[in-house]
Amino acid sequence: SGTEATMDAIRVARGVTARPALALVLAVALLLAAATPLVSMNIGAASQDTLPDRLQSKQGLIALEQSFPAASAQPAEVVIDGPPTSPQTRAAVDRLGRSLAEDGRFGDVQVARYPRQDLTVVSVGIGADPLSDQSMGAVRDLRSEIIPAAFAGEDGNVFVGGTTAENVDFIDVMDAWLPLVLCFVLGLSLVLLTIAFRSVVIAGTAIVLNLLS
Repeated sequence: SGTEATMDAIRVARGVTARPALALVLAVALLLAAATPLVSMNIGAASQDTLPDRLQSKQGLIALEQSFPAASAQPAEVVIDGPPTSPQTRAAVDRLGRSLAEDGRFGDVQVARYPRQDLTVVSVGIGADPLSDQSMGAVRDLRSEIIPAAFAGEDGNVFVGGTTAENVDFIDVMDAWLPLVLCFVLGLSLVLLTIAFRSVVIAGTAIVLNLLS
């Protein structure tokens, strides 16, 4: 009933005021324990890893990955901005194709040339789950190691797109800007609360409590 709830609240309040330090330590420990899942939180789109293992759809996708590790319905798209008929571009695309063929993380390579647009598009499979850690690692290596080695000395621009590349870019942007956004929001809150209450202690306490809650 309402009376019992009121009495319980009074007893809790008396206990907190009697031992404020102990109550503070217990409350902070409880809030930190509740926030521990944030430490292992992964930023990105949902992949098959988020599904329960009992689902037949996930089991079928896992079986497909085991039998055809490089097969993909959403391949990575490598776009080369440059004359597709030039000997230099063709040689670089050939080197790229050989490097991808030697890497077990990648599947079949298909090359499409568009002379009127001065573009060459190389499509390569990167696994059944385009959002898995393995697929994202393959795209990162494709951008940072494989493509620079294949197109060393070439003047044309090379871009990597596709579903996996979009997710990689999203994660990188979040990792780069999220700390800055948090610092801006917390710093602005500190300034506004200090002006409102004319006390840095109150403003800082409010921010800490907000973070803990």
